[in-house]
Amino acid sequence: MGEECEKWQRYIGENVSLAVWPLAGPMVPAIVERDEKVFRETKPVGELVENHAKVVQAISPLIESIKEGGYIKGETLHYTEFGLGSIFV
Repeated sequence: MGEECEKWQRYIGENVSLAVWPLAGPMVPAIVERDEKVFRETKPVGELVENHAKVVQAISPLIESIKEGGYIKGETLHYTEFGLGSIFV
């Protein structure tokens, strides 16, 4: 917990989320069929963009941290993993 966790949460929010959004964003209207019109009007999303390199670059520090200890924060599963998982789900 503490500063280390906040650092990773901030990193995920500022880097991973933004890198993944161009890939995932265009798929959201199909998931929220009933509210698709409202979603498209209030949350403009561009066309599906090839953004693989940005995603890889954004998650590289997380992968290195996981390689070192098994989890983002070391040897213990933490909230940060759930935040990252929710982005990819």
